[in-house]
Amino acid sequence: MSEVSSSRASIVKRYDEALKAAYDRYLQDMKLAGRNSLGQMEQLAMIDGSLEEEMKRASSRLGAAVGAASKRATREAIFTALELARGNGLDITPTVALHVAERVMGRGVSMRAATARFGTPGRTAADKSATSAVDLVELEQQIRNELKTLNRLLNESREEHRLEWTRSPERNAIIEQWRAAVRKGSVAMVSPEEWQRLEGM
Repeated sequence: MSEVSSSRASIVKRYDEALKAAYDRYLQDMKLAGRNSLGQMEQLAMIDGSLEEEMKRASSRLGAAVGAASKRATREAIFTALELARGNGLDITPTVALHVAERVMGRGVSMRAATARFGTPGRTAADKSATSAVDLVELEQQIRNELKTLNRLLNESREEHRLEWTRSPERNAIIEQWRAAVRKGSVAMVSPEEWQRLEGM
């Protein structure tokens, strides 16, 4: 296996782990939503919209966690390619890394992250890299091609996690508990639209 393929597999593995942790947190949020301090379902939460609001916040946290994992994976792929290029003789500084990221992604990465990977103790900003944008044209195209492959794998992973979640026995059991709580109260006070949103969580 090439260094690029090995790195890609490692990146996807860490992405999978991050998504699993995000969905585990989402499950815990779902278990607590609409319940009192004793863990009992609150009928009022079902009919006053507070359960739906709790789940909207939980969904936002899930989306943010997935988005952050995607950004980390992309950054790692770029940095790995730059480290390999540095090993082949290119002078890759934090500034070079930032510019490459901007050109291949259309946005930058944090200077802190770039410095942690490419900073050289004692080197000042005045000691600029001799590596120019022209020197990086071929490398950047290779990185773009690698990101296409990586993004396809990340999309597949994300879809697998989403499907696994919708089929999760724990998720579906909680939704059944919500239904039971409503049946004990007033079904008419929870609209079909509200149920559709809750069941889509």
